[in-house]
Order: sequence, then C-alpha cells, then structure tokens
Amino acid sequence: MRTNATKLVKNLYKYEFINIDDIFTKLPEFLKVPFEINKATFHWSGGNYDQASDSYHICIGDKYILVSHDIADRWHSHCYGRNSNNLGLTFMAMAHATQNDAGKAPVTPAMIETMSKALACVRNYYKLGEEAITDHAHWARLDGYRFSDKKNMGNIRWDCEFKQGNGKTITENTLQKVKWYHQHYFEKKDK
Repeated sequence: MRTNATKLVKNLYKYEFINIDDIFTKLPEFLKVPFEINKATFHWSGGNYDQASDSYHICIGDKYILVSHDIADRWHSHCYGRNSNNLGLTFMAMAHATQNDAGKAPVTPAMIETMSKALACVRNYYKLGEEAITDHAHWARLDGYRFSDKKNMGNIRWDCEFKQGNGKTITENTLQKVKWYHQHYFEKKDK
C-alpha cells in the first residue's frame, strides 16, 4: 500500500507514513507534544482519497495513516473554536459529499478500521476517557454554529454522522471499534 500512497498523496514529504499493522507500535513515537492533549476529534476532509490536509494532525487512508511532521510544532485548524488541546484526525475522503450522498470518495470500512486503531492508540497514549473522543458534528452542536452552504451542508455540521450501509453512522461505527480496540489491545496489555 505504501507504493500507492507515495504515488497518490501530494506533499508526502510533510508526513510520516504508518501502515495499519504498525499503528500501535509506531504512532506513539509521534504523539509526544509539548502541550496537553485532552480530546481528539475526527472528521472527513471533503477531498479525494489522495488529498492529505495540513489542517489535521493525522490523515487516515485506506489501511495507512499519515502523521504530520509538524504535529508538535504547529497549531492545526481542524475544529472551529475547539483546536486547543485537541488532536485532529481526518478520513481522506468524501469529495463532493452531500448530506444524502457520500460523493465520489466515500469513507470505506478499511478506513474506519484504520481510524479506529489510530484513535484507540491516541486514547491510550494521552489517557483519554471514552467521552474525549468525538466527531466534529458534536462540537458544532454544542457551539451552535452553522454553515451558509445549505445545499451541501444542511443547517449544521454533520460530518461523520453520515449513514453507512449497515444503517449506523460513520461516528457510531468508528466509536464502537475504538472501544473494541482499546479494550482488546490496550486494557488487556495493561493487566
């Protein structure tokens, strides 16, 4: 997969590539930051599968992640009004999505698996509770902000609340798997 990612992802030099099988062992090296992280928010970028965005600390591909080389040195603007102490992760997906259509680059089951492993690792590393892991729509509801593009975004930021084939949202599927990975990998390991 790295060969494909290297060819596809623009500006790959800005990122550290980590294969899905190496997330638990390699990602912690990059999570050492000189400030407190007390929450993690996941998103989808609204781009194609090959479009990494420097608005996020970690970009999620199909069975790989890209960790920003400046994860500790730069503020990442991923969540309006909620960036402080908040690690931002994004699915590189959902180009041309609307509230009822996943667009030409929908979030795949493999991406959810990859995101879930990354979030479980983040949760363990920073000792975050379940409630500290959420999606962008959660913050939008709390803060009450709206988007002017009603045709594409509806009245409020819906982000990972898009329903998938199993009837659950991207958020529900992801959080269920984060919990499973945390329990079966990290909690077991600590005992």
